[in-house]
Amino acid sequence: MARLILVFVFMFSSIFINILVISPLHLRKTSSSVGDNEGTYRLPNNTKPEAYDLFISTDIADGVFDFSGVVKINVTIIEESNQITLHKYGLDIQTADLTSTEGEAIPIHPPQYDLRRDFVIFKTVNDIFAPGETIILEIKYKAKLREDNYGFYRSHYYIDEENIDDGFDNIITYGKKRWLATTHFEPTYARRAFPCYDEPALKATFDIQISHSSNYTAISNMPQMERKISGSRAITRFQQSPLMSTYTVAFIVSDFSYKEKIGSNGFRHRIYAQPDKIDRLTFVLEKSEQILTTLSNYLEVNYTLPKMDQAAIPNFPSFAAAMENWGLITYSRPFLLYDEEVVIIISHEFAHQWFGNLVTPSWWNYLWLSEGLATLFQLIGTDLVQPDRQIFTKFVRNEMHSAFLYDASFRSQPLNAYKESPAAIKADFDDIVFYKSSSVLRMFMHAFTENSFRKGLNAYKAVTDIDLFESLERAVKEDGSLDKEMSVKEIFSSWSDQSGFPLLIVTRNYSDNTIQITQERYFHEAKHAEANLTSWWIPYNFDTANNIAMNDTRPDGWQKEPNPKLSSQRSIKTGHQTIGYFLMDNKLDSIAFFMMNEITR
Repeated sequence: MARLILVFVFMFSSIFINILVISPLHLRKTSSSVGDNEGTYRLPNNTKPEAYDLFISTDIADGVFDFSGVVKINVTIIEESNQITLHKYGLDIQTADLTSTEGEAIPIHPPQYDLRRDFVIFKTVNDIFAPGETIILEIKYKAKLREDNYGFYRSHYYIDEENIDDGFDNIITYGKKRWLATTHFEPTYARRAFPCYDEPALKATFDIQISHSSNYTAISNMPQMERKISGSRAITRFQQSPLMSTYTVAFIVSDFSYKEKIGSNGFRHRIYAQPDKIDRLTFVLEKSEQILTTLSNYLEVNYTLPKMDQAAIPNFPSFAAAMENWGLITYSRPFLLYDEEVVIIISHEFAHQWFGNLVTPSWWNYLWLSEGLATLFQLIGTDLVQPDRQIFTKFVRNEMHSAFLYDASFRSQPLNAYKESPAAIKADFDDIVFYKSSSVLRMFMHAFTENSFRKGLNAYKAVTDIDLFESLERAVKEDGSLDKEMSVKEIFSSWSDQSGFPLLIVTRNYSDNTIQITQERYFHEAKHAEANLTSWWIPYNFDTANNIAMNDTRPDGWQKEPNPKLSSQRSIKTGHQTIGYFLMDNKLDSIAFFMMNEITR
């Protein structure tokens, strides 16, 4: 869906002004957000996981949808307590045992369930744990592979597939059905596969084993350590993972084939798909290796896992094209095998290996940090490996415009929008999180200079927006790319902590030869009372009539004051190359003509 953004250039005397225009007729309303009205959904802070040892057994090869599991969790006590609270959903717990690290049994009551919050609570009979203690919780459970494409779910494809029109405009697929089991855990669906601490900040290591038909293979985030075959069964064991969030864990049991490429340093790329689709993977494999290397070099941070697997899944969550599971990225089959935009999609998921997996937001209100940076780096990665695509031009015309449409409603939410319930969290995967955040980040990449921005990201190791601001602050002050009296936190938070975006209004006073800039929040509906209650730090550029530096996107100044006045002896362009995330209007007596800027990084 292409939307055209036109930049108007108004000429009068020696003054040029770039204006971004959006027709209100094409603006759409946002739906009301899903609220959290029933108390906290957060786990208590009294314990945290250190390590998971997970064993899953499935007979998906035979079309059996029941599965069983055993999970052992090494739990560290944070606050004095006699209970452990985990997440679980749709799992039938058979037994639960608690032991000390020396193997001594610790008596516990039968588990209690809080169905509204997906909690399972284990309380001791007598013991009270002290901070710093480590205990081991072992849970045996049973469940069914889900049908809704979330959690640990079943999927299928057809051998000798044939699509036939039934005469009523319905396409029916015939062939031999082949089953597979796969996962999708983001944002809150790991709890549907095993009991766990299903919050992004509660990272732990994972040792995973899967029992399955010997005719099938199992893959996971880490490389296979061993595969033991006994009759018709196999047990595949994987290497221990680094510290991971539960939503980035993944495993697949299937009869997929793969195409492989081993790099000069021994690094392994594999792409898995149903056997009759393997011939479509050559281009994807070649570009995957190129993109991962390019992003590693650009960020100057190595990809940290020993392999990269990708898989084309026949049935996939409807709202997603792919999922960035660490070291095992899953894709909706059409997007990986048939989509001409596959390089963009791969770049986005690969960017998540740094932004989201290695550096993980502490809670979902910071989702925009990982999704915004991944969307920005899908542009950078694609531009570096396919520079002829003019990917930034397309971004402005499509995704950035989409963010404006979404953000022009008084119901729009800030980037930092705190939610707790699974329904509210899922609803936040919207144009604000993906496209507004990447547009704002792109604006600051230019305002702070690309080198300083990259240096800040290189040092960004923690999990909140403040951590990012502090990393950028150090970088811009070291490089001198921001005035010493200015604060990255103050500038950036004016965009992340409030809804909407600014409309700049520019007027010329001919009597004193000045230009006056005012700003207000833009609404596509009737002007709202909040229009004049918010303001943003806005980077702008000055040009003279004889020196128009369109390729220099460093700001000459920042607009925050309500009514700054500027000398009209110079021309003003508020954001070269359509970099800024704002609109501009003018009250100037001028002659207008059209000009489309070539958008570059």
